[in-house]
Amino acid sequence: MVATRRPDDPAWTRPLHLVLERLLTATVFQGGGTLHRFLWTAPSAVERLVGEIINTPLDGLVLPSDPIQGVPDLPRRLRDAGVFCVGFSGTQGWSYELDCVKMDDEWAFREVTRRLITMGHRRIAFVGCSLEEPDMAGWNRVRLAAWRGAMNEAGLTCGDADMFFSPAAKGKPALAAEPVDGWPAKLGLLAQETYGCAAALRFDPSRHTAAVCANDHAAIGFIKGLRVRGVRIPEDVSVTGYDNHPEDPIRLELTTFALPEQKIVDAFLRVIAGRVSSEKPADVRTIEVLRPILIPRSSWAPVQERERR
Repeated sequence: MVATRRPDDPAWTRPLHLVLERLLTATVFQGGGTLHRFLWTAPSAVERLVGEIINTPLDGLVLPSDPIQGVPDLPRRLRDAGVFCVGFSGTQGWSYELDCVKMDDEWAFREVTRRLITMGHRRIAFVGCSLEEPDMAGWNRVRLAAWRGAMNEAGLTCGDADMFFSPAAKGKPALAAEPVDGWPAKLGLLAQETYGCAAALRFDPSRHTAAVCANDHAAIGFIKGLRVRGVRIPEDVSVTGYDNHPEDPIRLELTTFALPEQKIVDAFLRVIAGRVSSEKPADVRTIEVLRPILIPRSSWAPVQERERR
């Protein structure tokens, strides 16, 4: 397994990677195998890391995030070394021609929008991160299209006035345009939370009764921004997220989707086992699609009778 660590913070590792490592370790060892962990910290270490992987006796390699950048011939080098590789992609499928396990985000965002509609919501907004940043634009568009599809199916409005995106700040590609009055500083927001907070400035609770947020970070910033304005959750606005992130206390009330970690691990091992046993032709790519798990919490509620009239 290759885990990633943010170059500017040596203590930081993605929570999902920690969970997948724990489950992979337990599952592999229970089956009599061994799990090796390789750590990628910076682009300068990529070539050394690839050499370590190729020179370690392995049947398979799990990449739980984007491919190791700077090595465009990585799939070929792994195949030549006899290592079967499977990646994890949250939305769009692996960018390289590798086997992968991906989440069905389209189903998730259609499902949560339909659930809100059954609760009586008819004016449902979409709150997303930047469409200008390559790392965010892809999955934002997939989730946006799913929300729009569910709204169209129900004959509900889903135009530009119902979508809230914030542009990336110039020179700070990881940050949204800063809300006024120093809100991010006062609220202690993480980078992606500023997108939701910026949306909260422009959001009109008299126009929308619910908001489907592209991820938990956007939802947390959105809720914090609305509460500064005195807007109540869920009495005035229902809010949903995606990822089930553990960073903020708001997660205890946020309706969101959790990733099925054990199913992801089982899929990793199933794909690798199929390659090792030659069950599938080498030139046929395997893509396993899994559905996330809806976690209903207190951030959403049926529309009040006064809203229906």
